[in-house]
Parts: sequence; C-alpha cells; structure tokens
Amino acid sequence: MITITKKGQFDLPKRFICVALTMFVTWQALAATRNLRGLKTLSLNDAEDLASTIDSRIPIEVNESVLKWLNYFIGDPRGRAYMTHSIQRMRSYEKFLLEKLKQENMPIDLLAVPLMESGYSNTIVSSAKAAGIWQFIPGTARKYGLKVNDNIDERFNVDKLTNAAIAYYSHLMNVEFFEKDWRLALLAYNTGDSRLIKAMKKKGTKDPWAFNNLGDKEYLAKIIAGIILLKNPDSRFFKTIE
Repeated sequence: MITITKKGQFDLPKRFICVALTMFVTWQALAATRNLRGLKTLSLNDAEDLASTIDSRIPIEVNESVLKWLNYFIGDPRGRAYMTHSIQRMRSYEKFLLEKLKQENMPIDLLAVPLMESGYSNTIVSSAKAAGIWQFIPGTARKYGLKVNDNIDERFNVDKLTNAAIAYYSHLMNVEFFEKDWRLALLAYNTGDSRLIKAMKKKGTKDPWAFNNLGDKEYLAKIIAGIILLKNPDSRFFKTIE
C-alpha cells in the first residue's frame, strides 16, 4: 500500500522501491546489450558477402559453423567482449607480427591464430600446458628450439615464439599429405600433423571441414571467422588487417 505522509509526500513501501529499481537496472542492462551488439544477426548470405571481399591465401569459406562464430563475436555480449579485448591486446604486437609474417612470406591472416588461441594474452597457460600468444605446448616448443624448463620458458618471449610458430607452419605447408592447403595446416597446428594425417587416412578424405572438430571444437571455423572479422571492410566490425 502507498501511504501519504504528514508533509503530503508519497511514502513508497520498500518492496515497491526494490521492484522499481530492479526494473530500471534490467532496462539498463538490456539497453547496454543492444548497444554492445550494435549489429543485426548475420544471415548466411550476409556472411558470404563479407567473405567475398577478402583477398587471402587461406581459402575463406562460410558455412553454418563459421556463421555461428561470426554471430557470436559480433552479437553475443561475451563474444564481442572477448574480441574487443583481444584486438586491444593485439595492437601491442601487430606491427611486429606483420613484419615477421611478411618477411617469411607467411599469410598475414595468421594473425587470427593467436587471436583465437590466446586472445593475445602473453601470460595465459591452457589446461594442456600450452603457453604464450601462439599457445605452444612444451614438447612442440622444445622441438622448435625454445627453452622450457624450471628456470626459463621462452614461450613467453614473443619474438622467439613467433619464429617457432612460423617454422612450424613452414613445416606443415611442406607436409606432402596436406598438399599445401592452409586449412589443413591450421588444423594440424591445433591437433598435430601425425594425428590429422591418421584421421584423414581413416576417413578417406582431405576435406578440411571433415576435421573441424578433431582437436578444439570448431577450430577451423573460429579461425576463418577471425580472419573475416579482422579483414572486414565494415568499420563497425573489428577491422585491422589491410
């Protein structure tokens, strides 16, 4: 019940005030979410149009899996926050990485790999003990000349880890079974080349999308979505790569 005080002012019950405040906070949250999204959900045709503008040595295809991740990073508050923060961190490394990739004749679109692997956090260590922006496990790091022991871990040295990542991709692109398909190289980077080759022989196909869930779930789709977002000409997205 709402009563009137002696001063003629409304005396609102605490319960009513709480409900009103809750409604106000909820409205603000919804408004913030709308602003955060800022874009409609993409259709498959929309995504294909975005992909058609991209010049890349890595084949850019759009399917339902890629579309799902595009919409997650564009429209879902969690995905958009991840992408926004990751790209902010990427700025610290972008110039250096671009120079390295160009110097070694690697696709600059590989910038999407640490974007998805680590969010460009150079302190992150995964449950599988992968570390650094390129997320190398200890065994792979040592194989490519990095020191990983109780006293030093060169995976946190961005220069040395980037050299190792480039060397690893050079190896993968020279694996005869992959026929210089960058999509297979991306998958092998995540799963290991031996494991991917074994799976390809078992399935009897070299279609990269047949192995999208072999390692990290929908790994290839995430990388392709990352490339599309980084290179998209629409300024409302996360444009960075020219």
